[in-house]
Parts: sequence; structure tokens; C-alpha cells
Amino acid sequence: EAFTQAPEGHLIPWEKAKLRIPVPQLERRIQNLLWYHLKFVVFGNQLVVKEGATAKGRIDIHIQAGVLGPSMGSCVLELKVFRTCFPGASAGHWSERQNVDHAIEGIDQALDYQSETGAMNAFLCCYDARSVRHDQELPRVPDECQAKSVHYRRYYMFSSTPERRRAARATAQKGELLAGQPK
Repeated sequence: EAFTQAPEGHLIPWEKAKLRIPVPQLERRIQNLLWYHLKFVVFGNQLVVKEGATAKGRIDIHIQAGVLGPSMGSCVLELKVFRTCFPGASAGHWSERQNVDHAIEGIDQALDYQSETGAMNAFLCCYDARSVRHDQELPRVPDECQAKSVHYRRYYMFSSTPERRRAARATAQKGELLAGQPK
């Protein structure tokens, strides 16, 4: 919430917020800040590894056994950014289908990393920078995660603070939370 949900967040995720153009290498920036926050703020310098190499690729974030408690084992996090367009002068556009494929690839990566490390839990954490309503889920992704026992989290990124406030009021009136808000 504090890092990516609004343009004024700690990460500063937008190159051009009104056009919903994210900064270059947004996924890596999110990974770095999330790793730092988990390692040094949440878990007090415990074993939280980013870009841990395995035979099947590099794990975005691996929370080692014992950090989450004696019965939790380790946990792998695969991070993905959903987008409508890319940053820069030659900004390209991504379709919904490309975002779905990107997420499905993330599910497969999380499962590979889980099997490589013996992690008890695998997460697909998606940061949604698309030009859609905040409650518009990508088709297939939640169902694929559930079918494959990968925990799914989606965090919508608002392009303005007023947009976030309006969405928060609307969801609160329905007795709900914004996508990604802690329960």
C-alpha cells in the first residue's frame, strides 16, 4: 500500500501517471524495495534472499525456513507487473492476453522455485498498472493459481491519489477492501 498503490508512494511507480506509463524496470524496483522491507524491517535481517539462483531460474524473493516461524517452512515469491504500456520514447502496448500469459508464466516459475527449494508456500504477487478499473481481475489467473496451489495476490496501482480515495470509498460502501489491502 505504501509503496505502489498511489503515485506519491515510496516507490514512485509512474513515469507518466495520467497516461498510466510505469517507470522503467518497475518489476525490479518493486522487488528491491520489497526485499529490503521484508529483510530489514519485517524480519530483522533474517534470511530473505532476492534473485536466488536455482537450476530452474532466479527466485525473485525467497524467505528461508524459520523466518516465518517453526511450522511455516520457506516461501518463494514470484513478482509480476501487469501493464497496458511500456515506458520510454518507444513505449509499446501490452494486451490483456499478454498480461494473462505473463501471469501464467509467473505461476509456472513459482511452482518451479517451490519444487527446487522445497518451499512450503509459493506466491504469485502481481502489481497491476493496467488502464482498467481497480476491481477488474485478469481472466484465468486466480483460477489457475488455485488449481495449482499457488497463493495469489494482486495489488492495483492507482494513477492519482483522488482516484485511490474514490475507489476506497466505493469499496468500503460495499463492505470490501481495495485489491491488495490487508484484511
